[in-house]
Amino acid sequence: MKYAEYILDNNTIEFLNNPFTGVETILLNGKKVSDKFSFFGGKHSFKIKEEEYTLQVGIDFLKAGGASSSIYKGLNRIDLINKISKAQKWILNIRFALVCIVSGAIGGCLGFYGMESLLDLIL
Repeated sequence: MKYAEYILDNNTIEFLNNPFTGVETILLNGKKVSDKFSFFGGKHSFKIKEEEYTLQVGIDFLKAGGASSSIYKGLNRIDLINKISKAQKWILNIRFALVCIVSGAIGGCLGFYGMESLLDLIL
């Protein structure tokens, strides 16, 4: 899912995350410049020309899809506007809620049946 899209000096920076695998991907002008496994956010470094940038990802349940992102040039935070529309953010929130519900249901079933198996072993 695409969580953020920024325009910086005629360059498009996109932050994508797969909520099932936990892989975050950063695209610069459509080309992958970073990908990492993370469920709680991480730092992605990349270069535009010779300048070093960092996209910091974190958890923020008040943001669309529960994720927040900030871009830094060196140590200085850059204030950019996320180009994801309100309609897209609504879809992100619904997808995020569905992922949470499905994950909770799977975890609950595994926990219930796991406890039942444990009780069988004990008894």
